[in-house]
Amino acid sequence: MNRFRSTLAALGLAMIALTSPAAAQTQSPGAVEPLAFADCPSGYFCVWEHADGTGHWARFRTGSSDLTVPIGGFVFNDEISSVWNRTSRIWCLYENIDYGPPALRIAVNWRGPLGPRYDFNDKVSSLKPC
Repeated sequence: MNRFRSTLAALGLAMIALTSPAAAQTQSPGAVEPLAFADCPSGYFCVWEHADGTGHWARFRTGSSDLTVPIGGFVFNDEISSVWNRTSRIWCLYENIDYGPPALRIAVNWRGPLGPRYDFNDKVSSLKPC
């Protein structure tokens, strides 16, 4: 009977984690080593540590005003080198926390490195839909 209860409790906790609205609406950490850009799901704005879409990554629906706060144990502040905007909105990247200027606008469906062409490599401290 105890084994049944512990299994039932574990399943209940798993269901809570899967259906949590907060997890669906806020930033969620991705895997440590994704297969380049392949892990970014539709409907999210994804960021990576390296210019080729590898390394630590995170996905966003609403953005983050302060990337100095760890996401999945990694601090993305001034560490973002590539992005993919898989949302239907233009996103803005900011050099300062709390959306301080200047901003780099990322078009819908654009993906790639933030430098050297855009001179925004390892400079992002906050981000959100524009």
